[in-house]
Amino acid sequence: MTNLTDIPLDAGIRDRAAERRFLTIVVASVLAHVLVIVGVRFAPPELNTLFNSIPLEVVLVNASTKHPTNQPKVLAQANLDGGGNTDEANRRLSSPLPPEQVESVSDRLSRASQRQAELEAKQQQLLNQLDSNFQAVQQQVKQEKKEVREQKKTDSQDEENREIARLLAEIKQQTDAYQSKPRMAFLAANARNKVEAKYLDEWRVQVERIGNAHFPMDARGKKLFGRLIVEVQIKADGTLAAFRVDTGSGNRDLDKAAEKIARLAAPFKQLPSTIVDMNGKPADILSITRTWTFSNGNGEFKDSAGR
Repeated sequence: MTNLTDIPLDAGIRDRAAERRFLTIVVASVLAHVLVIVGVRFAPPELNTLFNSIPLEVVLVNASTKHPTNQPKVLAQANLDGGGNTDEANRRLSSPLPPEQVESVSDRLSRASQRQAELEAKQQQLLNQLDSNFQAVQQQVKQEKKEVREQKKTDSQDEENREIARLLAEIKQQTDAYQSKPRMAFLAANARNKVEAKYLDEWRVQVERIGNAHFPMDARGKKLFGRLIVEVQIKADGTLAAFRVDTGSGNRDLDKAAEKIARLAAPFKQLPSTIVDMNGKPADILSITRTWTFSNGNGEFKDSAGR
């Protein structure tokens, strides 16, 4: 181990002196280089060279000042330091492209008017189209209403025709039914001619003979008395077609006995051809309406006219 007392004192002094000499040499070298650089050209630039190197615009100004500006922006026919109330940067062209042509107000108004005219023409065209469509719809509605009315009229006419056809068919059916029925002649109180009177008298005699022979009696064997109006229908061959009590006697047994007498009296003589119906044709059935009286006085049955 080395002891501090063993190091000589003059060695440290020699080291510090060497360091100072080195710093002095470095500083001198730097100053020498600076002087060389500055001394190469130390002269002010010429004005012509300065203006040729910086491009400036040439403008015309409407004012001037006594002293020129220190930082000229453009070239002019007079000195002008400041002036104006517009930002210069905003007034100068900032784009390398050429400026667009400024559109005049009259051009914009002209195009706006033309556009308005086109819109108005289109609107009018739409209105005309709507009106045309509306007229077409109205015409179609009228046509449909007309067709409906005509259809209703046709349906009504068809219904009327059907009703007429139904009535005609009903009348024809009734006519056919009437014509298919036997032609009837009617004899009431009095006969209309001698032939009818003779036939009716012979018929009366035959009925009274049968009636007196079969005088009606009750269950105890006692005679029944009374008066009734009867209708006797005789076919053309003389057979009994029908018997009907027109006005009863009030005794049901007596009414039934009267029908029995009519059936027992048949058949009668054939109908004469002179006995005709309402159309003048020979009758198929003769209807005779008479009053039959069963008398209590003498116990006699009598056929008579009248009611």
